[in-house]
Amino acid sequence: MANKKLSKLLILYSSYIWFITLAGSILPTIVFRQGITLNQMIIGIIFALSTPVILIAFAPSFKAKTAWRIAITGFLIYVFLSVRILNVYQFYFSKIISAISIYFFWVFYNITHFENTPKHRTGLSSAIIFVIPPIIAVVAPLLAGYMATKNILFFLIFVFISYLLVMFFINYQEDFVLEYSLPAALREIKSTRIFILIHGIWDATIQAFIPIFSLHFIRTPLNYGAYLGYLGLIGVIANLTLGHHIDKIKKRSIFLYPLSLAISLATFSLVFAIKNLTLWIIVTGIIQFLNPIFWNIITALVVDAHQNLRLAMPGREFVLNTGRVIGVSMILVSFILEPTPHYLFYILGGTLLVLPILLFWNTKITKKHTYL
Repeated sequence: MANKKLSKLLILYSSYIWFITLAGSILPTIVFRQGITLNQMIIGIIFALSTPVILIAFAPSFKAKTAWRIAITGFLIYVFLSVRILNVYQFYFSKIISAISIYFFWVFYNITHFENTPKHRTGLSSAIIFVIPPIIAVVAPLLAGYMATKNILFFLIFVFISYLLVMFFINYQEDFVLEYSLPAALREIKSTRIFILIHGIWDATIQAFIPIFSLHFIRTPLNYGAYLGYLGLIGVIANLTLGHHIDKIKKRSIFLYPLSLAISLATFSLVFAIKNLTLWIIVTGIIQFLNPIFWNIITALVVDAHQNLRLAMPGREFVLNTGRVIGVSMILVSFILEPTPHYLFYILGGTLLVLPILLFWNTKITKKHTYL
């Protein structure tokens, strides 16, 4: 891991995660207080997650540095549009702008990060990616909530300084051009795309349901920031206690069986937590404890299974976000049909249970694929 290029990339990554966490973590409370309903928030997330799907399918070739600058500038515009909402259409537009970051940062970053990672260090390199956000999430949301409570202008100034910091670190990265076709990208991930899709559908729980439904319990920026800081601390503990041990075991995919089962059971348990703040904090904490490790293994599985990352990563993001759109659409339908969601948790948790079944089928029954 003593790789100078990778070290510079991790500095860029850390500054980016700081920027989007500080800037975006408490925005749901700010938006909610301006009269945007929970259903409208869910629709906004659907617009947001559909954006990278369209971009990946139709975007022309880009240079990495240009893409990263577009990503962080788009997120900055999203923040400024969100603090003073004139109508719901402005909110929807801001969510679309925010999602530019999903394509223009993550596809390009993941490619260059794992291209500069030795193959025998894939698990460790993936673990580093997933330990940084929880560490930052312990501090940034609480700081953002405090600043927004005291003075929203102070919060925006601090966000802009963080934006300039990311822009500065982009200058020190090596540039490359990404060119691909969507059909070729999807063919490249043939052996893993069903797992990515299932993960994306369930990930709607993290992307939409938990942050939006938490507004039933927690509505001020400071308290919301404190709650996100708690989830971040749980994520740090998970990585410190489990991440190192998992990386030592070469057959990482074996952990997908107990992890999928545990996360599914935790998702089912949300049905008991939606009317009780204490249970909500406990169950979402369990999900947050398991989620970073699950992400780490799924990401390492994709990297290990596919040699051409410049095809695999766009394909992965396309399928992952397609799954998220499906999952968030389920959440929207549930919110419309059920005043208090119940069946939603069985659908999302049950979907994730399909993953270990398919993994067993592919590796033990048909023996079509092997996974590390």
